[in-house]
Formats: sequence, C-alpha cells, structure tokens
Amino acid sequence: MGLFQLLVLLSIQIIAAKNNFTKTGYFPVPVCPNNTHEWQASSRQLNCTDTHIYHCAPYYDLSQLYEFCYQRPLLEVKKGHCIGIAESGILNQLNCEYFAHGCPREDYNSSQLYNCM
Repeated sequence: MGLFQLLVLLSIQIIAAKNNFTKTGYFPVPVCPNNTHEWQASSRQLNCTDTHIYHCAPYYDLSQLYEFCYQRPLLEVKKGHCIGIAESGILNQLNCEYFAHGCPREDYNSSQLYNCM
C-alpha cells in the first residue's frame, strides 16, 4: 500500500470516528463557552445533569471542538496541559506548554475549562 493510499485510509477512519461521536452525544461546535453563563446555557441546552456534566473539548488531533455531557469522573488537569477527547470518547490530558496561546497557567477541573481561557 502506498503512502497516499495509507493517508486516505487514515482520513476515512478519522472521519468515521468523528461521525460516530455525534451519534454518541458528542456534538461539533465552532467554539467552547467562554464564561460561567455561556457554560451553564450550553449545559442546559444539552440537558446535562449533576452526574452527566457538561464539557467542551477538542478531539485528540485538535481538528474539531465537541460539546457533550460527560459521565466519567472529572479530571484534575495540571497547568501546562489541556483536555482532549481520545478516539474512545474518554478525556485525556494533552501537553500544551508549547502552544502560542490557550494553554492554562494553573491547575483546573475539566468541567471548568472556561476559567482558564
């Protein structure tokens, strides 16, 4: 298999995974909420609860932002790290210390990302 064919196959797999995200409650958005009011409004719109908490995060390859109600335990994210959604849908910490902007300078809770922007 040539390099071009491999890249096409990989692109198709990523697109399929992203399409599956929407079917499982991960919705693409152009931006994440920037403050408490916007965060709470988005949470209400998705009908998130105390056990399924609103989150907004990028896909692991940083190609798309998604909003969703997350039922797993919240992450305590260390400064110099951002959260990202793994292919499995689980949140992971990504090193962002070399980002030009947008990398948190202090520890934060994954459900309060807006505090770090």
